[in-house]
Amino acid sequence: MHSFVTGRLDTGDVNQLFDLLRNPRRRYVLYYLTNHADPVEFDTLASELAAWEANDTGMTATDETVESIRTTLHHIHLPKLADTGVVTVDSESETVELCEIDGLDTFLTDTAEIEWNNQIAADD
Repeated sequence: MHSFVTGRLDTGDVNQLFDLLRNPRRRYVLYYLTNHADPVEFDTLASELAAWEANDTGMTATDETVESIRTTLHHIHLPKLADTGVVTVDSESETVELCEIDGLDTFLTDTAEIEWNNQIAADD
């Protein structure tokens, strides 16, 4: 798996970034981390993601939902983001932090705006 640690994005990086952004949970992780300079605990991230998904579906986040999301974050999404160098995961403290990648903020800003506008339209 390719890592984004070299700074500027090339065509291969863009392809991989689109693959990462394809999954809504990974996008939300990145949106959330973009707004938090300090490392975020897995539990906080799972709770926030559960609330976001519940709001998106009109459901209520349950403890079981939070635990299920925490498990998928721990075993699937955070490792995939860490393998590409987009985030740093500290398994000992169970925290995750966004890495600085040139161009990533452009993709996150644009996709967040699209999803936020769609959510507002759905709420009307």
